[in-house]
Parts: sequence; structure tokens; C-alpha cells
Amino acid sequence: MAFIPAVALIVFFIISPHIELYLTNSVVVFSGLGLFMLAGLLAEDVEQDATIAYLNFSAIVTWLALGVAPALTVIIVGVALTAVLRQTLASSLNLRERTFIEIRNLALRRVAATGNAILLAAGGYALLDGMMPLKTLDADDVTALIVALPIAFVSIKLVEFFLPLEDTRTPSLWDWSHQQRGRLVVEIFLLPTSVALSLVVHNAPPGVFAVIMILLGLQALRQNQVSQSQQLLHQRVQELSLLTTLGQRLSRSLLLEDLIQSLHIQITTIMPSSATVLVVYDVRAELPDYHAMFGQTNAKWTGKKAVVGPVLRTVRQRTLQYVKPVVPEELQAEGFDLSHFKGELTFIGVPLLVEDGAAIGAIGVIIDERRPDVRPEQLEWLQGISAQTANAVQNAINYAQTTLLAEHLALINRTVQSVLFNLDREDAIDIACKSIQQIANTQKVAVSTIDVEEQRLALEKVVGLTPAHRALIEQRSLEYAVATTTTRVIHNIGDVKDEPALLEQARIGAFQACVIIPLQSGDMVVGLVEVYHDDPQHYTPTIINLLETLASLIAAMLDNTRLFQALETYAFEMTQLANLSRTATSTLQLDLVVDDIAQVFGQLINVNRVVVARLMPNNQRFKLFGIANNDVTSDGEANQVGDSYLPDLPELRVFLQDSFPELLIFHSSDQNCSAALRAFMDENQERSLAFVPIIIEQTVLGVVLLGTHEERRFMPREWHLIEAATNQIAAHVHNTLLFERTQRDLDQRLEELSLIENIARQISGELNVSQIITNVLDAAMRSTGADMAGLAMLTEANEFLVISRRT
Repeated sequence: MAFIPAVALIVFFIISPHIELYLTNSVVVFSGLGLFMLAGLLAEDVEQDATIAYLNFSAIVTWLALGVAPALTVIIVGVALTAVLRQTLASSLNLRERTFIEIRNLALRRVAATGNAILLAAGGYALLDGMMPLKTLDADDVTALIVALPIAFVSIKLVEFFLPLEDTRTPSLWDWSHQQRGRLVVEIFLLPTSVALSLVVHNAPPGVFAVIMILLGLQALRQNQVSQSQQLLHQRVQELSLLTTLGQRLSRSLLLEDLIQSLHIQITTIMPSSATVLVVYDVRAELPDYHAMFGQTNAKWTGKKAVVGPVLRTVRQRTLQYVKPVVPEELQAEGFDLSHFKGELTFIGVPLLVEDGAAIGAIGVIIDERRPDVRPEQLEWLQGISAQTANAVQNAINYAQTTLLAEHLALINRTVQSVLFNLDREDAIDIACKSIQQIANTQKVAVSTIDVEEQRLALEKVVGLTPAHRALIEQRSLEYAVATTTTRVIHNIGDVKDEPALLEQARIGAFQACVIIPLQSGDMVVGLVEVYHDDPQHYTPTIINLLETLASLIAAMLDNTRLFQALETYAFEMTQLANLSRTATSTLQLDLVVDDIAQVFGQLINVNRVVVARLMPNNQRFKLFGIANNDVTSDGEANQVGDSYLPDLPELRVFLQDSFPELLIFHSSDQNCSAALRAFMDENQERSLAFVPIIIEQTVLGVVLLGTHEERRFMPREWHLIEAATNQIAAHVHNTLLFERTQRDLDQRLEELSLIENIARQISGELNVSQIITNVLDAAMRSTGADMAGLAMLTEANEFLVISRRT
């Protein structure tokens, strides 16, 4: 519709290309053009400002005084010049900044509204035979004006209704708001004034018309100022009301989510806001700790991002930030989801300052426009609510911290009950790790303990670590854990400079912050608790204390389980020693129970094979006495030893040369093992073999061999247990030997007495001397075990007669 007036003007110039530049015409055109441009600059939107009535008035006056063509010229030229001034001098003239498209649309809309209204009014006026230009006023002219002027008024309203601007409210033909009522009154007043001024043009000097137009321009300027003052006053009243309402809402809310929602609702009533963001700043960590966004997308999250963007700059600079335009990627880098926004945005950031001047966060207003209409008063209002919001946020933070601390203490209380008296070590550590994850708000935890027997750092529990990171922890030396006697806190791995091992671990484990807490039993380090975070963290003293409490709880649990295991082991060992003693003392016939003794010994020490050998005094070799295999395949059955001896091992010969031999252990991997010993071990698939002497009264009675299929290093406790068990065996072997010797001596004495009695009976009943001598010699050989016996008798010739007898 904007092209119709332009085409009409071209047609008029084609029909009548002659331009009359009289003084009167010039005064009317330039006065009308000046008032048109002034009204056009003062009026923000066509249907929302009473000043626009003067724009339409200047066009109607020019039409009535000079005709349609001059009026269209004033409209088109005035709109064009106004658009140029808006585009180039908006800041200098303190006008609202608009984009080129907005200025173009506004210009076309004004041409369409005013230009078509003039054409319609002129058509109606001509149909009623009204005089043009209007120099006098008769009955026909009055009738024509009564019809034409309402046509112009109504047509302007219709065009404004059917061609609304995109950034204005939905127009209405019957909008009776205070602003629209003021415009309607001014427009109705100016309609008859336009008729009067057209008569002044032709019946008074041109200066009079110019003065009246200047006065009307000043009136338009004054009315615009009054309108702005009223709007500002209304805005101030609304802002004060909103401040009171916001203060009440903020004081009632202790949740940050409710705060951001209340802020967004109140901010949108004052200024255009597509989304409102709230960031809580961790002053000690110098990083944002909490983010929330309310508007087209509602979201909240916690986490520290060190990316410097508009929000973080607002906090660190502690001043208002009015950034236009800003691309969505700058805010997205700080963690905000702006995928639904298209094109450039405007960001307004206000820091939240507390009494000591520290910034605890920021409020951010995101406007989905490149150059929004934001007045300085609105920015002041934002700064005004920041103090209330800062106090509310501080209260919410304190409430959240207190609530979180109460939850953590309750969690620790439950963990104490579940861990401290839990004898299931794996389950207790699993429960403690879950509590550590919840308190530290992390998914990466590692708990390791010192394996005293193997002298290494063993992982007990790993949560969230990559296989490479886990392998790296397992490869750490025992000295690393022992040297960690105090808690180590690393807020940002980037601050570590001279620790290549830690930096390499951070690279492999992909973490940026960690806490390493020693597990201490008294003054001794028994393990480590390690907590990792993917982003830099500021671990508060409260969090560190809670983590140290959990670490102490784990250490106490480990002490309890270790003590319980020690008691269980001691009870088992005492039971086995009692069984060993009962088995050994059940009979003095050692050959009947030696296999049982070997089996009990093997179970007590947990070895694969036990060999009991007795030292034979006649040949100084060890005769096998009993063998017990404790392999799964053998079911603990004893082997039949028969009349076998241990191989003649060089180690055994050296073993016997010592007056008081000690416990020795040999490994197949040792270089000092003899070939015979290595072959003996390979024959039985053994990697370790211990020599335990059976000694009584500093006399070696035998040896116990303990063999294992895996290379094994016996702990001092195990050596003491072996020594105690061997002493029991030694005592029983000694008793058995004494019993055998006593039994043998007794049998021999009885046999001797029996022989003596038989000899005496034979001698007393035999008169043959030769037979008597034979009986005596036979008895002597049987009693002494000799192979030959002889008798020498002295004859009368002083010679010996020798009588001998052989077996």
C-alpha cells in the first residue's frame, strides 16, 4: 500500500510537471515538511504515540492549502529524511536504535497510512465539489470537509490496524488506553485546526502561517516531553511496586530455582527479556558454581566452568555489562543452552554485590534482538534489584550449605553404622566409596591399601576410572603411599608445575582436580583415598573435613577387619596346634600317626607338601617318615614312603654341619640352589622349599620339608608358627625314640633273663660236659647277637683247650 501514494505522486507530476515556487507555497511546504519530520522523529510507533497526530496534521494542512501533489511530496520526502536521520543520528538525537529493516518498515507504514488517507480524503472532497486549494469557506466546502476529514481520520486508523509493526503490541480499532485516548483527543482537535490554517495561508501573510506552524511544532515537542514524563513516572511507580513485590518474593524463597523464576517474571514486566540467567560465583575458587536459566528454556546445573564470557566478566569486573550484539556461542561457551535463539542477541549483566563489595554472582538478561529498546531507567532498575537479589542469593546459599551439611552429616552417621562394625571388608569399602562420591559430588574415586606381605599398593575399590588410569595407580611404588602422611588438595592441576608424574597421571586420567587422603592407623599409613574431578574444583574446608572423616572411618574399619582376621587366624592356628598335639600324643608309635601329623602341619602352614624325615644315626641320612600332599587333586592323602631316604642334597649336608641349624628356605629361581636340590624341587613341581630342623636338646633328630608350587616368602608370624609346630613334633619324636629305646632295652633284658633261665635249667639237668658247653655257647650268641662264641679251659698241662661254636 505504500507504493500507491508514490505512484500517485508520479502521475501528478506527469500530468502537471510545472512547479510553482511562490513564497506562500514554499512556506507551506517547508513548514509542513519540518513539522512532519519533527513529529516523525518524536513518535516511536505509529499507533502508540499522540505526537503522530501532528504528522498527519501537517500532511492534511499541506493538502488543503496547496493540493494533493504537495501533500504527497511532504509525506514521501519527510518519511525519507526521517528514515535517514534515524539511521545515522539515532544516538546523537537520543532516539531508539532500530535496524535498517525496522526503519524501512516504519517508513513504508507511515507512507501507506498518511498517503492513502490523503488520497481517499482528496477523492471524497473532489466528489463533493470542494474548492481546492481551500481559500474561502462556503456551504459546499463545509459539506465536503465534513466528509473528507473523517475519511482521512478513519483511513489512517484502518491502515494502522491492518499493517502493524512486528515489534508493537497487537493494534485495536477501539483501544481506549490512556495513551490512545490522548492521541484521539489531539487528532480531533487538529482536524478543524487544519482547515483554519489552510484559510490563513491564503488570507494572511506567510509569516503568520510559519509562526503558527512553529508554535504547533513546539506544542508537539512539549506534548512529547509530557508524554515521556508521564510514561517515566508510570514506569517508576511500576518499578517501585515491582521492587516491593520482588523483595517480598525473594525474602520468602530460600531456593535458587524459585529466585530465578521470580526474577524473570518481574524483569519481563519492565523490559523485553527472552531469558534470565542467574550465576552464583564461588569467591574462594574464583569460578562460577551454580547456573540457572529461565525463559524460553528452563535449566539449572552446578559445575565450575572457567570460560570467560559476558556473565563471568560481569562478576569479575563487578560492573554492569551492556553487550550488543553478542553471538549465542559466547554464552553457550559458559554453559547456557541458546540453541533456540537465532542470530545476534543483546546481553545485560548486573553483578550481585554483598556488603564487603565482593561479587557472589550475576543476573543476566538475554534479549533476542540486536538493538532492543532499553532505556537507562531500566538499567538503573536492574541495578536496584541486584542488591535485594544479592541478599536473597546469599541467604539461599547459606541455607543450601546448611542443608547440604546436615545431609552430609546424616550420611556420615549412616555410613559409620554400616562401615565401622562391618566385618565384610569389600562391602564396607563399597559403602564408604558411595558416601565419598555423594559428598564430593564426583564419579571418580579410588581406595588403595598397603599389602604388607607383598610390599605393594593394592587397589581395594575403583569407581569411574579408566583402565589406563587404574593401571597407572597400580604401578605406583609403596614409597609413594608411605610418604603421603597428610591430606593433599589440588584445586587445579594447571597450577602444578614440577611434578611430571602427577601431570602424566592427570593426562591419562583426564582429571583437573583431586584430593589425596592417607588412611592412617596410628602414625602408620595403611592406604590412600583418592577423589578426582574432571573440572577444576575448590574443595571447601568443610568438604575436606568430611572426606577425612570418611577416610578415618575406612582406616578404623581396616583395623577392625585386620584385628578380626588376626584373631580368626590365631584361633585357627591354636586349634591346629591343639589338633597337632592331640594327634602326636595319641600314641607313642610314631609310624602310625606321622602321616596325620604331616597333614595337620600342611593345613596349618598352608603349603602344598609336607615331608617328615628322621635322621638315622648309623649313616647320617634322613629316612622318610611321612609325606602329606595338600593339593586339591590329592585330597590331602598321605603317600606311602616305605623304606626310603631323602636324596643326598648338598644343602642337607651343610644343614647338618651346623651345630644348631636354623630354618632355611630355597627358591628354584635362586642362583645358589644346587642342581640336586633344583631337580628334587622340579620333580615335585615346587618353586619354594623350606628346611625346618627337628631339634631336641641341641640334637638334630630330623627335618621337616615344606614345599609350595608358587614361590613364597614366609612372614615372620608364619616362621614362629612353623617353629612352634616343629617343637611339638620334636618333643613327640624325642619321646617316641625314648620309648623305642626303652622298649628295645627291656625286650633285650627279658630275652637275656629268659636265656639265662633256660641255660641254668639245661645245665642243671645235663650231665654231659660237651652238651653243657654247647648250650652255654648257644646262649651266649643269642644273648649278645654274636656270630661266634668260644670257651677256653686250662688243662693240667697248663695249656688252653679252646672250644668254639659258630652260627
